[in-house]
Amino acid sequence: MLQLPSRWWVFFHKPASNMKLGIKLTPGMEQYLCDNHTLELAIGDTFKKVEGMMNVLKKTRGLAKFTHQSNVALDELKVEAAKEGIPFRKLKNPPDTRWSGRYDNLASVLHLKKPIKNLCDDEESWEEHSLSKS
Repeated sequence: MLQLPSRWWVFFHKPASNMKLGIKLTPGMEQYLCDNHTLELAIGDTFKKVEGMMNVLKKTRGLAKFTHQSNVALDELKVEAAKEGIPFRKLKNPPDTRWSGRYDNLASVLHLKKPIKNLCDDEESWEEHSLSKS
C-alpha cells in the first residue's frame, strides 16, 4: 500500500478548472488527473480542430440514428450488406461523452461503407445521409 506523509492529501479528479484551482490553493494537496478524462478531452479537442471532422461525426451519427429509428432503413441496410457479402453489424450510436463511442460509430460506418454508399446512391430515403455530400 502507498504510504503518504500525513501532511499530504491526494485527490484524483476530472481535469476541470475549478478542481485544479481548489487543489492549487490548498496547501499540501497533491494533484493527480484522471487519465481517462484527460484522454477524452484531448481526443475531443482533436476532433474539433481537424477540419471537417465534426461534419463527418455529425453524418455518421445521423446514419446510426436513421437506422435505429427506421426498421425499413435497418432492413434495407441488412439486405444490401448481404448482397455485398459483408457481415451485417448494426451501426453504433455514439454517446456524447465517450471518445470510444465516436470511434465505434466511425468503425461501424466504415465496416458497412459499400452498402451505405449503394443505398445513398440508389434509394431516395437514404440520399440525405450520403457521406460524400457536404
